[in-house]
Amino acid sequence: MESTKLILVGEINELDQSQSAERYNKHMKRALTLVALLALAIPGFAQNTATTPTARPATVEEALNAAKKQAAEQNKNILVKFSASWCTWCHRMSDWLKDTEAGKMVANQYVIVTLIVDESEEHKAEENPGADDFRKTIGGDQLGIPFFAILNKEGKMLINSNPKPKEEKPSNIGFPVEDFEIAHFMKMIKSTSKLTIPELAKAEVSLKENAKKIKGGGLN
Repeated sequence: MESTKLILVGEINELDQSQSAERYNKHMKRALTLVALLALAIPGFAQNTATTPTARPATVEEALNAAKKQAAEQNKNILVKFSASWCTWCHRMSDWLKDTEAGKMVANQYVIVTLIVDESEEHKAEENPGADDFRKTIGGDQLGIPFFAILNKEGKMLINSNPKPKEEKPSNIGFPVEDFEIAHFMKMIKSTSKLTIPELAKAEVSLKENAKKIKGGGLN
């Protein structure tokens, strides 16, 4: 568009001063016609761009079906974690799983599914349809986030992040920092992964070191 405008301006500037008013007017009419056409085209382009549909979040059923297929192919269990954009502890858990050597070792044992819940109004559209209801079915109702559970290849829950016995009021370890939280997290992965004893010990040491950094203000 800009190159077209420059050519037109150049053409007008190059007109000999001795040209007649009629020839000058002819060029001006041509330039004004093209400018008008551009003015009509640009709003249409903006309108088409604004109405382009964006990808919707997967439903719980879609996400779990894909995870179960992958889990069956890779002979792994499924780690389902519930998260939100505003949740600092959710981000800490995700960062540990993807950015630390021990965390990546743990993550590699599972097919990981992240489901978005409890979003602020401005991010409501990012929630996975059905995620809140599914959280309730696996014991995470009103327990905060990150709440997570480990399912087998068929989608049956094996264990979740509630460390309390069934007869006691449920709670949630979230991303583990306290000793009892780390102990429960280790119980979860020990019973559902193929990590060796030395690898489990490495994961536990990493979590405890991470906890010290958080308590000391070394991590956001």
